[in-house]
Amino acid sequence: MPALTLRPMTDLEFQEWQDALARAYADDQIAAGNWPPDDALRLAAEGNAALLPQGLATPDMLLMVGVLDDGRPIGHLWIGLRHPRGVPHCAFVYDIEVAPEHQGAGHGRALLTAGEEVARAHGAEALELNVFGGNARAIALYSSHGYRVVSQQMRKDLSP
Repeated sequence: MPALTLRPMTDLEFQEWQDALARAYADDQIAAGNWPPDDALRLAAEGNAALLPQGLATPDMLLMVGVLDDGRPIGHLWIGLRHPRGVPHCAFVYDIEVAPEHQGAGHGRALLTAGEEVARAHGAEALELNVFGGNARAIALYSSHGYRVVSQQMRKDLSP
């Protein structure tokens, strides 16, 4: 596994990440059939703003950048120390992303491992996340890293 450390996001990184995160989440919601395309970007941005009302300074939110030993940033990680559904002692991964040019080299696994260590250091006894059913690559990563399905939502389209 590549050597990787985590550091806090800078203000500029936060702004750039927020824009990219909202677009990616909107696209995922559209692909899943949850949101109409015309509203998706607005809904994603509103959701992020609600979760991060104080931006980088929002309490109990860890907004980090994964950095290689040579100083190159390779991705982002957002962990909430309080679970969104109130699960005791369980932190929550809201976002983990490896830049496309760094994918396929074990950086996702290293980023996830580093995030688990940080969550543990903050007192978390478990770490949970959501993944869209169509994201086979992420599902494989999480499964191989010891994550298990604890709930599952399914849908059948009834269009003619």
